[in-house]
Amino acid sequence: MNRSLLLLATLGALVGCSQTPQQAPEQQSNAVGSHLPPDAKAILAARWAAMFGNPAAVVAAANEFGYGAGAWTRSPRGDYRALGEQALPKNAEPPLVRTSFKVVGDAARQVDAITFTFLVDRRGGLDTREARDAVNIPRRIVAGFLSRFGVSPDDAVRRAVQTGLSATMIRDRGRIVVKSAPTAGGYRSDVTISRS
Repeated sequence: MNRSLLLLATLGALVGCSQTPQQAPEQQSNAVGSHLPPDAKAILAARWAAMFGNPAAVVAAANEFGYGAGAWTRSPRGDYRALGEQALPKNAEPPLVRTSFKVVGDAARQVDAITFTFLVDRRGGLDTREARDAVNIPRRIVAGFLSRFGVSPDDAVRRAVQTGLSATMIRDRGRIVVKSAPTAGGYRSDVTISRS
């Protein structure tokens, strides 16, 4: 009888063990499925899409940096656009940076391209703190604007905007192209943000 009980106990243990491996993968899958980390590429793609799908937010973000852009409206050309400009620093005479902002799109609720233009005057050199700060203005505006939408330029774009070079960044669903050229007293940079 002891042998029978021992045999039954052993069989019961084996049956219990044989069921555990069959259930474990399913249970593990359910546990992992409910705690998956977010897909970083999908999140960034959604942020770019949110920016291009909200013209009013784009204009508002540019105006946080002093552009005074008007409302997003249909132009005589048939597209939609908003424009703004400013000279910086506000108290400098002549200004060290003249900058403009333009956003355009073919549809009322769709941005196709955002362009910041910077004319940087370096004729006075970089001897004063004001002049050294002015060199950083384009980089601060571009990075600050993009941060409002949870995206950022890469190091090459930051460097190009600050130093008057050219660069291109393509990331997820966004593209940033910096085209720079020397001028008589400094350089001009056009920074265009569009869909990739």
